[in-house]
Amino acid sequence: MRFLAGDIHYYRIYPGGLRRRLEYMKAFGITVVQTYVPWNLHEPQKGTFCFDGLCDLEGFLKMAKEMDLKVLLRPSPYICSEWDNGGLPYWLNNENMSLRSSDPRFMRHVADYYKVLCPVFVPYLHSNGGPIIGTCIENEYGSYGSDAEYLTQLMELLQENGVDGAFYTTDGYAPVHMQYGHIPGIWAGVNYRVESKRAIDALRSVQPDKPPLIGEYWSGRAIHKGEPYCARNINDVVGGFVEALENGGLMTFYMFAGGTNFGFMNGANYGRTFGVSDRPMRYIPHTTTYEDDALLNEQGLPTPKYFACRKAFWDFIGQPEPPMPDLTYEAQTPEIKITECASFWDQVDYGKAVKSIEPLTMEELGQDYGYILYRTEVTGSGAKMKLYIPGLGDRADAYLDRKYLGTLMRDRPQEVYLDIPRGQKATLELLVENMGRINFGELLGETKGINGSVLVSCGVHLYHWENLPLDIDLEKASGFNPTSGPAVLKGTFRAEENKDTFLDMRGMSKGYVTVNGFHLGRYWNVGPQYTLYVPGELLKKENEIRIFEQYGAEQPFTLPTVTDSILE
Repeated sequence: MRFLAGDIHYYRIYPGGLRRRLEYMKAFGITVVQTYVPWNLHEPQKGTFCFDGLCDLEGFLKMAKEMDLKVLLRPSPYICSEWDNGGLPYWLNNENMSLRSSDPRFMRHVADYYKVLCPVFVPYLHSNGGPIIGTCIENEYGSYGSDAEYLTQLMELLQENGVDGAFYTTDGYAPVHMQYGHIPGIWAGVNYRVESKRAIDALRSVQPDKPPLIGEYWSGRAIHKGEPYCARNINDVVGGFVEALENGGLMTFYMFAGGTNFGFMNGANYGRTFGVSDRPMRYIPHTTTYEDDALLNEQGLPTPKYFACRKAFWDFIGQPEPPMPDLTYEAQTPEIKITECASFWDQVDYGKAVKSIEPLTMEELGQDYGYILYRTEVTGSGAKMKLYIPGLGDRADAYLDRKYLGTLMRDRPQEVYLDIPRGQKATLELLVENMGRINFGELLGETKGINGSVLVSCGVHLYHWENLPLDIDLEKASGFNPTSGPAVLKGTFRAEENKDTFLDMRGMSKGYVTVNGFHLGRYWNVGPQYTLYVPGELLKKENEIRIFEQYGAEQPFTLPTVTDSILE
């Protein structure tokens, strides 16, 4: 079998949209598809499992087999993947344990998960006549830890649950990565940008007896909110691809087809802006789109990079390019009228709040994603008091007696002050957004909401809080009540079935959108992503849209739609 692989993640593709992308992968020459398996989607709460909708792993494996595509499966507890918490369930963060280690407390949870997960994919192993030709034990562990026992225990757990055949790991190619990420005797792969010969030579120096597996060839790059969109140079990507082929590398494009971080599933990095060395290290959330400059764009269509790499591949093997599949694709631009608006504050019910001396984290309250509201009473000192939230995760809109004061975000220099006459009392409310848990590095496993104290002036603690986890009811907008504060918006629109569109959110500020009850993801006017992808498979003749907009709406309006993403 000729080996040429590409990553596509079933959980980033709306049901019904997978086949088009796999057809284009086959037309390129791909013979193997690689996918992660996100623990946090499949076990969102301890002991509660999901394997349908976006979580239909078995449907993905069945389709791969039907289309004669082999599979590299990555079911490890941790996946990174620019995904919330690197795929680890949020509820692990509320327990005192060492993540990604042989800590028995962590491994008990992994064992419980594998007992449910493995029976889903074991029937599709190559030894059982299925498409899975390799199972990844962990992901880039050499960049995280040194617990060789942990890697061995993971492999043994998989074997105990019926997983046989080829195992593999994949890491960077620096000596420390290969030292701590490899398992003696197990096939190892390398991840890198475009420096193919250097990476392959480094891998061969420690594993000369196996073909060099390129676990991830980073043909694109992650996109951060509020950061420049930096596409990789196509010629560099083609050059690195050909260099890998010339040096005998078994290539895997990451990503070949990126898809979308639907819902609140985007992760975050802690680092610097690409190409901006003088900016401090800080928290940087990923965008909703996971197009990530992949060979297939967010709606699953070939890009110029696809065609350039495809030509280079068939030139290299000395054969003419096969014909492209005759796939019909149409996009549309329906007119969407937003006709209803209600104040968010009208829906706040503090009767469900939990009281505490200091604020509680989302995890302590059993909340996974989204927004949380904190309230306390503050007595004025007669002077302006600066507000501090050292453990903010991640962004807080501050309101005093429901008047917006300003916004604080972790690692950013914003300033917010409380100005209350001496002896008078006022109500402080903090609308805090979890913007995505860090997915890579030493901050993995962070808690969200407010972790610790809220302070004013010279370190004075504010005590006695009401903590209200928010499941914002987007159903309740009725009539149009203009507001400059947080609002719930609704509208309806007609559309053609099975035709994609993109919501143009440039006229909005910040929030998230659902269409027909499906959570499309977040938007934010800081860029570089200004659209939200609406899969055609989601649309019907009559559709409903609901929006949580943090900074209000003044009048009924029409939300524009376009036929392609806007990344600037």
